[in-house]
Amino acid sequence: MKKVADYCAITSCDLEASQIEQANNVPETAAIPGTTSIAGCTNGNFHLKTNCGFESTSIFIGAYACRCFVSVRGHSAAAPPGVKVDGSAARGAPRAPSSSDQSVGGEGGMRFFFAALLLFFGGFASCDYFNAEEGEEDEDVPEPVYVRAGANVSLPCPAGEGSARSLTWFKDYRKIVEVNDEQTTLWEAEPHVNMLSDALFLRNVVYGDSADYQCTVNDEQRATLRLLVQDVPDPPGMPLIISFTSRSVNLSWAPSIDNHHSPILHYIIHVRVGESGEWEESNGIMTSDNGTSWQVIGLQPYTVYSFRVVAVNSIGASRPSKESYYMVTLREDPLATEFTIRGLNAFSQYLVSLQVFNPAGIGPATTVAVMTDEGAPSRPRNLTATRITNNSVKLKWLEPENSNGVLQGYHIYHLDVGPNHTERKKVLNPQQVMDYVLNSLKPYTQYKVWVKAYTGKNEGLASNSLEIITDVQSPSAPIITNLTCQSVDSIYIQWDRPKAVYHRIDYYFISYRSENTWDFEEISVTSSQERQSHTMVISNLTSNMMYEVKIQGASRSVVEHSKLYKGPYSELKKIFLQSYSSSSLEEVTIGVGIIAGIICVSLVLLVAILAFVLWRKYFQAAYYYLDDPPRKRGTSEFSKTFGEIDNSSVDVSAWPDHVCNLHADGDIGFSKEYESIQQATDLELSSEYSQLTENKNKNRYVNIVAYDHSRVVLKILPGQKKTTDYINANYIDGYNEPNAYIGTQGPLPSTFDDYWRMIWEQKVYIVIMITNLVERGRRKCDMYWPKEGSELYGIVQVRLTQEVELATYTIRTFVIRNLKVKKKTSSERTVYQYHYTNWPDHGVPEHPLPVLSFIRKSAAANPPGGGPIIVHCSAGVGRTGTYIVIDAMLRQIKHKQSLSAPGFLKHIRQQRNFLVQTEEQYIFIHDALLEAIESGETEIAASEFAEYVQNLQTSSNENEKEYSALLENQFKLVTSFKAKDFSIMSATKVCNRSKNRNMNIIPIESHRVHITPKPGKDGSDYINASFFQGFNKLNEFIITQHPTFDTMSDFWQMIWDHNCQTIVLLSHVDEKEYPCFWPDEESENDYETFKVKLSEECTQGCFVTRDFILQSTQDDYEVICRIIQCSGWPEICSPLSSVYDLVHLVQDWHLEYQNGPMVVVDRFGGTEAATFCCLSTLQKQVEFEHSFDIYMYSKLYHMRRPGIWQTKDDYCFLFRAVEKGLLPNCEVISTSNNTVTNGHVLPLKEEPVI
Repeated sequence: MKKVADYCAITSCDLEASQIEQANNVPETAAIPGTTSIAGCTNGNFHLKTNCGFESTSIFIGAYACRCFVSVRGHSAAAPPGVKVDGSAARGAPRAPSSSDQSVGGEGGMRFFFAALLLFFGGFASCDYFNAEEGEEDEDVPEPVYVRAGANVSLPCPAGEGSARSLTWFKDYRKIVEVNDEQTTLWEAEPHVNMLSDALFLRNVVYGDSADYQCTVNDEQRATLRLLVQDVPDPPGMPLIISFTSRSVNLSWAPSIDNHHSPILHYIIHVRVGESGEWEESNGIMTSDNGTSWQVIGLQPYTVYSFRVVAVNSIGASRPSKESYYMVTLREDPLATEFTIRGLNAFSQYLVSLQVFNPAGIGPATTVAVMTDEGAPSRPRNLTATRITNNSVKLKWLEPENSNGVLQGYHIYHLDVGPNHTERKKVLNPQQVMDYVLNSLKPYTQYKVWVKAYTGKNEGLASNSLEIITDVQSPSAPIITNLTCQSVDSIYIQWDRPKAVYHRIDYYFISYRSENTWDFEEISVTSSQERQSHTMVISNLTSNMMYEVKIQGASRSVVEHSKLYKGPYSELKKIFLQSYSSSSLEEVTIGVGIIAGIICVSLVLLVAILAFVLWRKYFQAAYYYLDDPPRKRGTSEFSKTFGEIDNSSVDVSAWPDHVCNLHADGDIGFSKEYESIQQATDLELSSEYSQLTENKNKNRYVNIVAYDHSRVVLKILPGQKKTTDYINANYIDGYNEPNAYIGTQGPLPSTFDDYWRMIWEQKVYIVIMITNLVERGRRKCDMYWPKEGSELYGIVQVRLTQEVELATYTIRTFVIRNLKVKKKTSSERTVYQYHYTNWPDHGVPEHPLPVLSFIRKSAAANPPGGGPIIVHCSAGVGRTGTYIVIDAMLRQIKHKQSLSAPGFLKHIRQQRNFLVQTEEQYIFIHDALLEAIESGETEIAASEFAEYVQNLQTSSNENEKEYSALLENQFKLVTSFKAKDFSIMSATKVCNRSKNRNMNIIPIESHRVHITPKPGKDGSDYINASFFQGFNKLNEFIITQHPTFDTMSDFWQMIWDHNCQTIVLLSHVDEKEYPCFWPDEESENDYETFKVKLSEECTQGCFVTRDFILQSTQDDYEVICRIIQCSGWPEICSPLSSVYDLVHLVQDWHLEYQNGPMVVVDRFGGTEAATFCCLSTLQKQVEFEHSFDIYMYSKLYHMRRPGIWQTKDDYCFLFRAVEKGLLPNCEVISTSNNTVTNGHVLPLKEEPVI
């Protein structure tokens, strides 16, 4: 008789052996196929005998009820189709039957199994039997399905192909889920188990979920799925010390108790030195196989060690084992008697100590002083060329950071690129800052120059190399080959090109004179480079007169474009122009009396001209008139009560609507408001000191005077007249600050001394200059500061110490000293000049953001306790008043959240005449203040940047596309500009449409890049490219699309025209859509006036650099250009901090070649290229200012090329890239400015198209 265990597993009951016994005289029940047999029970044991076509089977159970099942099962595949693990089907292969299986396999085979289920009511047991067809055998044990711990598994029931009335799932023959009449019953409280349609769904499986899962359909069909969950193994046993030496130890340990269905591959041994040391987890020792013993070598003698072991299978590493007991390696006598200390600095003194130690302690030290030998110095720094002529170049550099010895001097190497010949010059007497003029160079020759420092023993590394081209030299004399009479009043001249020409001849100057004149008449002729012989006819001459003719050539400087190098004259030729005769070449002797008369007349004319020049210089300067002057003012006395001031103010929240109303109907509101200000300030205020005769020459414009009541009065110097206290300057109030500014004109040469004396006396630290020296060909201001070094202005010595040129303004630092003050501590002061250089010659700036940034930074630079801020333009009224009103209103916004621009302007116009000179400037003030209110403080200090980025994203997960209202508002402001048709008219021309890859990304007319047009071809000057502002230059970048097959020549023409030497390529190159636009090594591309040739190609990681030579086909001029390719940037950058690897690589190269703009290319000249420009600019900004202004640069870029920022992700990426790639490496300087409110002062409203 077989036991139940022979056929099935007792799962639920967990009956003990004592509960299953044999018994006699118990009822016998025979089970017939297709029937259910029930046997009664007594309180004692009962005997249930079944006979279902198999041998008799007896079950002996105590006083408990049981339910017995006989089920029909078919074949079980290893992993039935449809088993899902985390959404993917799990697969396996069926295995052959085994003799150890408890069932006999066969088509439609049967298998008995019994599930005992405890019922907590006694005295009755029922046995249900499933129908089993005769002749069927048990099937194979299924092939297991392996899954990793933590996965989600879906197990479909393979037997349920037809309609299912009921579905039951068992785990190791334990019922866990039952579905009957669309009701699901969970028999065990396992929250991660559920039904998904007809499949059993297990979420986040663990090792304990490994089991055989059976499903029963309609209480008949059955299938089994074996699920094995793989996990990391259990920890190994504690390692035991088997043996050890002074430098090794043999370990042994017990394997993991359970490998969790994944065999152990190898072990990792962690070592700890000392009793409180750190475990060397990162430098763990990996065994070669899954053996449980290993020898650890490389230990130190007489040192305490402990060990622990980690088991590793295909899933991962286990938890570490318990650590071993501490052990001490054996002692070892030291054998070394010498040791080499490496990595020392050259030419440095060191103290070297030697000590011996044993278990008793460390012995006394023996110390010697040693000096390392001289080494090679490091490279000289910042090699620059400051002045280039046709035969010399002035070089300047700094001494090496590490001399590594006593510097003996420098070697200057200059390579003549043409013949590839290098010469060396030796420079002695090294200094901290070196100046050297390299002479004896050839005109218009390309040189490569570098410098090396040397000590007594070694020559150091080379400095950065300079590629320079010496300037041209004047050509030799032309040769006149024909001089004949063309007619009775004209001469025909023919001459040959000079034999010696450097680069090119740009002009010829033909000089001629008659016998009765002293001065030569001069005619300039543009040279044709292709022709060797030139001709010209001089007409409108007087017949029967002797004429002298000579010719000289001239070449334009390639260094200073405005400079011409004129060569020597040709041999003087004479010709007598007769009325009716042929020409003749004959010389005529002029009488001595005629010559004397000519000389006298010329001297008189010369004296008259000199007198006129002196008069203009000293007197006429005061009688220039300002363009479009307002109405003339009187000179009556000023009332001390300034008159009635309009104190009405507008709340910040109402300002956008207020400005919108003023802009309505063609800015009619502005016109009326500005006219009312003009009328209200039409006062007759006294300006007698400006009208004094001795002071008139101190006024740049005769109608721009300084009111007497508010003028700046200079201290009268000993021995000078009382009128020397005058300067054309007035005190001007700020917001709640009397005399916050001094408004003044651009200094004249005659007022330089007074100007610097005013700066000293008024304790001025900040000077604001808002004009260029020359605008529209007219002198607007004179250069009142030294170009370099020091200069004395009266009693004030001014020394220029630093000049930093930025894109829209320049900062100059002066140290001024009053020579009349004896104490040095009180006789010097540092003064900063903020010079705004991008105010256009006429009108107002294109956008207020750069002006706002300039005003905020310059005004904030004035230290506490400093004197007034000096503001000047040319006349000291228009742009000066604009600056003052904007700065004052920004302060009012900060303190009162309101603005009163008209009232404030009326007030300050009573302190200096004509402030805010035009209506256009008045409108610009309102637009600038509107931008300041809507955008807020856009510049973010580096110390606050991380917190600011967190505020931009609602979610802490940077990958989620949820952003705060702050970023939403900023992005709308950044992309609010909409281009009008006239601003994109070149890009939308029919002849140019095919040149654009994407009509949504095209250049704005005012910022598009022009190329050399082709005569008679409309649109030939167009290329889809835009200038972008950088940190140091206004047009630092050119952003453009990947050239098409039809625009490749235009692309290289742009490179040639704008002298571009750096190209950054971000697009992928293929043979179809984005072709290769450069020649290979075996060919060159010819483009009419120049040709392009590949000279070198290098691949390093994801970067590919290609060097090209662009050479003129008309002369020997050439340009070196490099393409740096990183296709797929910035998407390929992982981690995000690597996004700046390309930026650093490009900037390192571009620093050596800064003549032209940097060209950045992506598919459409869009997001990727704009992102590169922005990140490059932000890197320079944080290095100089320790802050970031992502909002300003991204908005300015959008205005130059709308469409570059497609989504908020593009804008947010700039912040994340700076945070990850730039912020960790920048110097953080704390600031008190609160920038968290940037960009959400007001909600954005729809703006009209600009």
